[in-house]
Amino acid sequence: MTRDFRFDIARAVCMCYIIAALHLSQYLGQEYYIYETHIGRIVTFSCLGLFTFMSGYLIGKKNDFTPFTQSGNSVTHKVLAFYRKRFIRVYPLFFLATILLYVIGFNDLQSSALGLIGLAPFITHQPKTLWYISMLIVFYLITPLVNRNSIKWKITTSLCFIIIFSIAKLFIYVDSRFIFNLFFYCLGLVMSGIECNYINTTNNLNVKMHLGIILMYIALMLLTNYYLPNSVAILSIGAIGVLGIFSLTCILAKIKNQGFVRTIGHISYASMVCYMFHRFYYWTGLSLYNPDNLVKKTVFLVFVFVIGLVISYFVQKGYDKMSLSSHHKTTL
Repeated sequence: MTRDFRFDIARAVCMCYIIAALHLSQYLGQEYYIYETHIGRIVTFSCLGLFTFMSGYLIGKKNDFTPFTQSGNSVTHKVLAFYRKRFIRVYPLFFLATILLYVIGFNDLQSSALGLIGLAPFITHQPKTLWYISMLIVFYLITPLVNRNSIKWKITTSLCFIIIFSIAKLFIYVDSRFIFNLFFYCLGLVMSGIECNYINTTNNLNVKMHLGIILMYIALMLLTNYYLPNSVAILSIGAIGVLGIFSLTCILAKIKNQGFVRTIGHISYASMVCYMFHRFYYWTGLSLYNPDNLVKKTVFLVFVFVIGLVISYFVQKGYDKMSLSSHHKTTL
């Protein structure tokens, strides 16, 4: 599968917003916390939705769990190989991040433990920040049941899971963000099986079309802020925003400067590790230096973010080498 530069940009944009804008603002005081604003919440849902969509799309492209395919591997073998790969890719770092955030007092023991087994979407007191990784565990578990080479099968099973969890919400606690992101994860799986889809055709759209989509997204955010400032507006415009932010990435993808391409690639590569550990980076930085001045604190936290991004890149690099070495040893 050829690497799509637009996905690297989308990861970088979404991750920088979540870590360097949304979560950073939380350390500046409640009055500066972006999520407390209508537009801030919409953009947050848009970034999370796009990040989740990309995860489903890329996993759908790389994996097929249809029985009796030409590869010759049994579906059981493919499912177990997928689970093993996902476990190695995510869980050890997720486990370490969970321990660190518990040690520094960011999350408590109960929410941390339940988050580690994928139950964060179903408990009211969730582990902060790491709830997203816990949610992905559930998505990975259901992937083999959805991702087969029949589009009808993908759509049917996706709708079944969305309906089941929506009905379950009437009887038990199910986080609304879980259902929102489940929709986009399943949409990614479905779109991965359609050759002539929006992801493939966006390259043919000109900059004016993309700008039009972005302006529509901004206009809807502003209008709903005055006329429909509720959770329905936030979720629905947030969903439209997935398209808006992806249009932005399509415009940025036209930049061919090699320095820009390399930088975006590095940020994208470090994004998951940086997401899991950025709270620890901020805590460490503020433990060493915590200025009272708002401007100084903001600049310092941006500096911490950049340093954390560099650290995350090398952590991911080292972890990948270690994982690859371990895989070679087990196959010898």
